[in-house]
Amino acid sequence: KGSILRTSKKMHIKSNVEIATYCAIFSRENGYDGNLVIGKGSHIGDYTIIDLSSNVNIGDNVAVGPNCTFYTHDHDYTDNKKVPWKSHPLAATIQIKNGVWIGTNVTILPNVKINESVIIAANTLINKNCNKKAIYGGIPGKMIKELNWSFNKLKTEFNVTMKLLGNFYRSILRNNKIRKFVKPLIYNYN
Repeated sequence: KGSILRTSKKMHIKSNVEIATYCAIFSRENGYDGNLVIGKGSHIGDYTIIDLSSNVNIGDNVAVGPNCTFYTHDHDYTDNKKVPWKSHPLAATIQIKNGVWIGTNVTILPNVKINESVIIAANTLINKNCNKKAIYGGIPGKMIKELNWSFNKLKTEFNVTMKLLGNFYRSILRNNKIRKFVKPLIYNYN
């Protein structure tokens, strides 16, 4: 509701993507038009601005909190013949990999790559690549804590745990004395 998506280039938004209310997704500089890719299952929070002066690639299952700003351009402030914000734009891509979680009020500057499963704390300014799987926070953003998990590892551990619980449950039911006590508890739990 109330969001603006505008580009003259290619926009590819995959399935189950949510773009919340009052987002502004378009090039902030005349004559500059980047491509937008948003991967499946991703969410863009309320009042988020995504500048498409250059390409923005957002992976699968990325969560972007409200009030975030992605700038894909800056200005050549060394040109002393013009005020800095009217000088020549310098555009560069933003790339956000799968499974990234971006908190509220985060600003991401041009030419930044955020690797898979990174967490960006609220009120952070990201001006450099976030290469390690970690939590980043602050102004400018710095690594706060390294994370040593992966989605595939968690999925494998969950499957192993469920298999062990299934084996445990079957072994309980094989014991007649325990089965008479446990089985009614399990089936009457609902």
